[in-house]
Amino acid sequence: MCKGQPAERCRIWPAEGGISALLGAMQRHPASAKVQAAACYSLCYLTANPANRVRIAAEGGIGALLGAMQRHPASAKVQESACITLWNLVGNADNKVKVKSAGAEDAAKRAMALKDATADTKEWGRKLLDRLKNVKVFRPLSARLCCTSCRCEGNRHFQERRRWLFCCSAQ
Repeated sequence: MCKGQPAERCRIWPAEGGISALLGAMQRHPASAKVQAAACYSLCYLTANPANRVRIAAEGGIGALLGAMQRHPASAKVQESACITLWNLVGNADNKVKVKSAGAEDAAKRAMALKDATADTKEWGRKLLDRLKNVKVFRPLSARLCCTSCRCEGNRHFQERRRWLFCCSAQ
């Protein structure tokens, strides 16, 4: 985990808009590996506080981290700090499905497979994969596949049951 940051700072700074400032910098400077690495590293410190894990995910941090990893495969700092930060985010039960469904497994595997991958990237990538391996992500089938027998396109089932059914015969 990221070390050396005072715990008090991890509680106060995010309340002052620090998380949105970091994510905004990542969005404004997507081509800068230095900005992406610094933001990933800063987010890593902030995930030491469980409340920040929820806030970072809610403000789009998962997508920002994965986007940085995808745009900067040659940056060991981006890959390493993003893997650690994603591992920390998955420490929150609600974030597990969000992180997995966003594609973190594939991103971690790509980061670990890079020829310049650091030992820490490989270690934290493995740890992230371990945390995600038993997480189930259920995606609803498309309406046409779901309800071909009654041609309701899934809307009736969704409105009546407030969940997707995979087949009309499952009623």
